Amino acid sequence: YGDSEFSARGIKLAVDLFQSYGYPDSKIVVILPAHYLSKDKEHVFPDLIRRKIVHKAFQQKIDDKNKRFYDDRLIVDVAVVRNGIILSNDFYRDLFQDSGDAVRKAIRERLLCYRFIGDNLCLPNPVSEGGLPLDRFLSM
Repeated sequence: YGDSEFSARGIKLAVDLFQSYGYPDSKIVVILPAHYLSKDKEHVFPDLIRRKIVHKAFQQKIDDKNKRFYDDRLIVDVAVVRNGIILSNDFYRDLFQDSGDAVRKAIRERLLCYRFIGDNLCLPNPVSEGGLPLDRFLSM
């Protein structure tokens, strides 16, 4: 969504999709770098932050410069702990190679890529072993 640019509207559409599959707010986690939150001009995030869906990635200042921590690690670790789906077009190859079995399993079995066509969030059938249909994958 947003023609390869970050879009708050795209995040809202993704949250809406998961809610349409029955996910309550407490089961939906969106992790974003702080600089994405400050650019929000669509007023989507205040509501999602209040509902504890959107969370800022760790950030630390060193020598008057912002230094972001590795967002990918946080995203995948949260998915491992919560047994969650990772909605991302990042394949996390570096984490897959450098991590233990739990991280590799989450990336292999619960990573779901996406495309936006207009306001439609399009999801493929997951490539996980066993080839669950999308409806069953999202209802796990």
